[in-house]
Amino acid sequence: MEWSDVKDGLKDWTTWAYCFALFPMLTMLYSFVVFLPTIIHDLGQWTATEVQAMTVPVYAVGAIVYITCARLSDLTQRRGYFIMGSIVSSMAGYGMLIAEKGSAVSYAGTFFVSIGIFVSAGISFAWVPTNNPRYGKRAISTGLHLTIGNSSGVASPFLFQGSFVPGYAASIGMLGFSLCLNVLLHLHFKRQNRLRNEGKFDYLLEGKTEEEIEAMGEKSPRFRFAT
Repeated sequence: MEWSDVKDGLKDWTTWAYCFALFPMLTMLYSFVVFLPTIIHDLGQWTATEVQAMTVPVYAVGAIVYITCARLSDLTQRRGYFIMGSIVSSMAGYGMLIAEKGSAVSYAGTFFVSIGIFVSAGISFAWVPTNNPRYGKRAISTGLHLTIGNSSGVASPFLFQGSFVPGYAASIGMLGFSLCLNVLLHLHFKRQNRLRNEGKFDYLLEGKTEEEIEAMGEKSPRFRFAT
């Protein structure tokens, strides 16, 4: 691994955008997984066994949708669309929980949250290495992404306090922040691909051998970003 790749990864604004977009997503994931039984228990009068049983369909649907979206994302090389759509799903789910329109609506909201947090976080893990083909830069970018993202476990227990309308309003706000960063990344990569398709960066290939072009990684005009 070259030191220049490490410095390049640290100086690339997209590295940090990925990191701070993941932090809210994993905060929601950790808090939701820990507090889902409590959320369901508060929706009605059920025993502890019934509450645990009611969490199973929520996780099962989230897992099935995640696997399906992950497969489609790989086939199409589209990451941002799935991440942004799933974040909106989670925000809608938390909105249903805030609305308190009955146990059925609130329980349905947990499914939307589950779908969103599993898909958004999972596909985000694939987006970073996909758009960093150089080994060194990929290593530093992925490492930072996972480190900063997983540090969200420190914040997640504090979201479900009484002052936060049991955490749902704060969750929507954090997901909104993540959505904005993911939209920014998506638009940036789409623009880069469009400029490369138009040949705006072809001059960078002049005088270079195939080995040198390959070593350029994502900076090569031939490279196309996953959007």
